[in-house]
Amino acid sequence: MHPNVYKKHHKPHYLILVLLCVMILCQPVTSEPNPCNVGVRKTKIFSPFTKGYLRIEANKVVAKEKEDFPGDREYLYKVTVEHSILLYHIKSGKFICWNRNYNRLIAKRNPPTLDSCKFQELVSHLDPNVYVRYSTIHKNKEKEIQFNRRGDFLNRCRLKKYCQGLKRDRHICQMTCNNKMSTDFLPDDDCDSSFLSDFCGKMKLVKLRGHSITSEIVDVCKHEWNKSH
Repeated sequence: MHPNVYKKHHKPHYLILVLLCVMILCQPVTSEPNPCNVGVRKTKIFSPFTKGYLRIEANKVVAKEKEDFPGDREYLYKVTVEHSILLYHIKSGKFICWNRNYNRLIAKRNPPTLDSCKFQELVSHLDPNVYVRYSTIHKNKEKEIQFNRRGDFLNRCRLKKYCQGLKRDRHICQMTCNNKMSTDFLPDDDCDSSFLSDFCGKMKLVKLRGHSITSEIVDVCKHEWNKSH
């Protein structure tokens, strides 16, 4: 068959294939939205080790087992700031932060800087498919939120001192540490909506009372504040 005849005979099929390809490429691209892709999330962070929720009680950061107190004391806001999160206890109106030496958790109502209040939500060391942990890098060292069985914060330095006498068997030391404390948590985030408006409203009250607001919180809330003018 003559080459020109071959081309002419197959040209309609070629055009149909091109048309189909164009139609496929022009289809709208859809993807599942991230349900927690919001700036401020409401959450309850449960410790299966202590059987309690992370919260602030009497100016102390605890994860004690629930007793006779209103459930609203357990709620936190997770506030996304750059590549970190802030943990804001709604009932007390305070942030969960590290102290100056980064060896104890404290509550701060109006921190002058948020450096000691920023955490990373990472997968668990022991069970990465289920639990998460909250850590901060300070002077190139990782500091983790961890509690003993009673739900009180446990300083890792004490564990290191305890383990110094067990240097000959590191496995026993590690097992002992795991039985005395835990860094594992199970967050229950409300991903249906953002609580940015409520959080920024609380921060605006702090500002109106004459307290300074950190630049990170200003960046989070400035659009929300401008809407109210």
